[in-house]
Amino acid sequence: MGFYYGRAGGWVIQSVTRIFESIHTVITNREKEFVREIREIQIQTKKLVDQHTIEMANLQELLNKRCKELKDMTSKHDLTTLLKVHEGLTQDLTKFMQRIIGVKLPFQTRYQIKGIDELEEKISNFFQTVRAIAQDDGIS
Repeated sequence: MGFYYGRAGGWVIQSVTRIFESIHTVITNREKEFVREIREIQIQTKKLVDQHTIEMANLQELLNKRCKELKDMTSKHDLTTLLKVHEGLTQDLTKFMQRIIGVKLPFQTRYQIKGIDELEEKISNFFQTVRAIAQDDGIS
């Protein structure tokens, strides 16, 4: 569809300006949506990392406590007490290892905007296709 306005071309210029302003508005709004979506992903990722950090700190605290208890028992050279608590310590260690295995490691988030390459190509094609030309209608 072409624009024809005669000699002055004022309407054509206004139409082109209006179309490009509309394109600019659409692009700006979509950019804001992309940024909002990426920020939401970042917030969720940070929550997962924070949960992981807290869980690992709790596990470290529990391990430190158990190590201190074991060190205290062994320093007293009370083998009878060690034999009595051996099974409990083994079960605690097994549970501890299962908790460590169950901790989900945080992941690295990669961002991808599907279709961005095609959009760049279409914009390039648009600018190669759309151009102003002078056309003589044969009207004097």
